[in-house]
Amino acid sequence: MLKLFKEGKDVYSANTTWKLIDIDDSFPKLIKENKQKYIKTGWIKENVQNLQKMKETNNIKVTATISTRNRYFTSLPLCLTAIAMQTRVPDQLIIYDDGEHKDLREEPIYQNIFSLLQKKGIDWSVNFTDGQGQVKKSSKSINRFQTPLYMEMRR
Repeated sequence: MLKLFKEGKDVYSANTTWKLIDIDDSFPKLIKENKQKYIKTGWIKENVQNLQKMKETNNIKVTATISTRNRYFTSLPLCLTAIAMQTRVPDQLIIYDDGEHKDLREEPIYQNIFSLLQKKGIDWSVNFTDGQGQVKKSSKSINRFQTPLYMEMRR
């Protein structure tokens, strides 16, 4: 598995690949100023592919999923906010609620978060699940995505 990862090949049979990109102005100041140090320690590869290839991947649609159970006022709001603040936000966000099935649209904190998601262009939905566990629900949902890529978070 480690060999596949180092070669930039898909380790989970999801038909994805890893691509290296140039360190440009979008990277944090610490990374830009210490690029050579990170190259020497192996955190950054010296030979990178063309930045244009990365720009092409930004046109690929992405779905993000969050599986949660009763973490309405702890980690779930933080996770949603973190997703909204990413450089590359997902096109679609699906929340799988395996807990109490609260209508989060009625909660003031979520009204603000859902408004932020909409302003960022993220289509979001909440799917209530029947309490059989996060792994079971997320594994069943993989084939239902309408985008070629997805990322999964569990809160």
